[in-house]
Amino acid sequence: MITAIGARGQALPSKHYLLTNAMVRHATLFDLDRLAEIETCCFAEDRLSKRSFRHLITKGNAEVLVAEHSGEVIGNLVILLNKSTT
Repeated sequence: MITAIGARGQALPSKHYLLTNAMVRHATLFDLDRLAEIETCCFAEDRLSKRSFRHLITKGNAEVLVAEHSGEVIGNLVILLNKSTT
């Protein structure tokens, strides 16, 4: 199940609606605050910090994608890559 978090921390309705109307793009440094907010809403422990997201976006061997709906980031995906296979 996909759960997207709104700006006020509430779960957004209907995963089917979100999947058909969300845009997926690469995360930028402008997304850091929202990425950290989503982490806080979704995970009680073992969260990624803004610093960790900054590293993954700029220097990490990773792809960080965000889902955006109506101009608001509603979710993210972090793909960690193995240097020996990329």
